[in-house]
Amino acid sequence: MNELIAAKKTITQIMTELGVEKNDPGMLVITNAEYAQLEGGPATLLLDMLSELTGCTRGKGSLLGALTSSGIPVWFSIRNGSGKTAFLQWKTGSFQSQFFDASPGTLLNYENWDAIADGIIGPDKLYTIGSIGSLWLLKAPWLVLKGAEMHGAGCPGNNAGFLIHNYLQKYLPLAGSDYYMFLFAPPTCGMDILRLIYASSAGEKQMLAMKIAPEKLSTYFTSNVVTFATVIRINQAQNSSKGVVLGFDLQAACRDAGVDVATFFPKGNRANSQFGFSRTKVSIAMAMLSIDEQMKYISELKVFSGTEQFAQKIAANGCDPYEKIFSL
Repeated sequence: MNELIAAKKTITQIMTELGVEKNDPGMLVITNAEYAQLEGGPATLLLDMLSELTGCTRGKGSLLGALTSSGIPVWFSIRNGSGKTAFLQWKTGSFQSQFFDASPGTLLNYENWDAIADGIIGPDKLYTIGSIGSLWLLKAPWLVLKGAEMHGAGCPGNNAGFLIHNYLQKYLPLAGSDYYMFLFAPPTCGMDILRLIYASSAGEKQMLAMKIAPEKLSTYFTSNVVTFATVIRINQAQNSSKGVVLGFDLQAACRDAGVDVATFFPKGNRANSQFGFSRTKVSIAMAMLSIDEQMKYISELKVFSGTEQFAQKIAANGCDPYEKIFSL
């Protein structure tokens, strides 16, 4: 394929400009090649080429991906040990490139972030590459990185989902024929990492998302803590269930990171560079803490128990799950 020949030449040139050789320590590759297109066909062969030329691999944890729409052109980034990063995106027969400094001291300054986002990388892909690359640099747990891959970026909700996992292992562990049912009302970013960790999905009817009006939600929960996830441990053989509604204190996490929570919802959403910057900064601030320190952001909003049938009623289509939970 002519496209792959062009890719090989481009990658070699970029590595020279970054001052890296194959298997250089500190080098990181991030790409959407597992899902994207290269001249109308799957770009998956680019994954092998990137590994062959850079020495970065999945097994080493130095080749990371990002879930994107299957119809968009392929892109990738290569980062050297000092943080200098090359972003490349396929467009009309060639790779366009942009270089920028992704070291934390530079990237987590909003003026720098906004200037980088003004290039061909754009705000959305900078959010993906900047957040995942920063988590990798901090040696975040592998599941946090995998959750960020599935989510398309590292955000505080991804971190919180991992904390929910830690809570479940300690306070609501599975045994014997137990299984979890996850209910998100409203949906949250933590769905993706929990789906990954527990191989749960809506298709398997073990993970459900429901819309609920804010005014309705406020009749059950009066604090500013985000209603993050309801997890129910079910044992069908014993006809029993035990559940918990868990909250995530996003405002506290933002405050501790020095971020105004209002910047999480800027005009234009993902097209606004503030969207990705604020989420990245809080995610990184959380990742710099130990897991025990991060757990202060997770709280029990309601603990309940009942039969297996009761758990199924909570998850019934069209119902208000909290009305049933708070009726106990």
